Amino acid sequence: ILVMAFAISAMVPFLSFAPADAVANSTTVTAATSQDALFGGTIPLVPAQSRVGHLGIVRMYYNLGEQFRGPALDAILHSGSTGLVSLDDPSKNGPSYASITAGRYDKEIRSFLIQLDQAAVTYHLPTIYFAFEHEANSPSHARLGTPAQFVAAYNHIHALAAAAKLNWNQGGRIHWALILEHMSYFTKSEGPAWSLPMGFAQNYGPGSGVDVVAADGHNAGERHDAREPHFTPPGRDVGA
Repeated sequence: ILVMAFAISAMVPFLSFAPADAVANSTTVTAATSQDALFGGTIPLVPAQSRVGHLGIVRMYYNLGEQFRGPALDAILHSGSTGLVSLDDPSKNGPSYASITAGRYDKEIRSFLIQLDQAAVTYHLPTIYFAFEHEANSPSHARLGTPAQFVAAYNHIHALAAAAKLNWNQGGRIHWALILEHMSYFTKSEGPAWSLPMGFAQNYGPGSGVDVVAADGHNAGERHDAREPHFTPPGRDVGA
């Protein structure tokens, strides 16, 4: 539910925000614009909007080869919500970053990006956010390639969007988000030992093709049910 919190502080100057207590006490939060608070959550929270307020942004997940379309999506965007949309290379059976950089999946990726931009145009959304391979520093993604190969694949996909004039600074609607697990922003002494081989945020930064830098935080202590099999006490970071 609170997965969107990671992005709020990173989206300046695109958005300005109301105080957190004002958002928490409001019964209705308007759609995200340059003057509104950004309040959002994942798709399962959409039906609860009558109780929690309007979701200005909805977190969405797609795999390489899938289409950005469907009646459920149309209903979300028609309501005035924008999206923070991940297009992921499945860690278990997806192609390598090198093969993406080599252009073997350009057709599928270009089609998805065009659909993303067109959806924003259709529903009069000034901005829609796109993330390639969120949490690229997760150990489960190591088989896809090195951090440098992730950067090359990211930049290749960004270049596809640029060639099609889909990016916000070319008249399109797409803003780019780099979403890493929070351990990437730790120092070496702060990070859990298992995360160190995956590198740090600076190893994954593509450069000028990033509009939003974000962190996915994970802590089992936040889970509401202590009977959950993998529960650990509050404060004990367990990664993803």
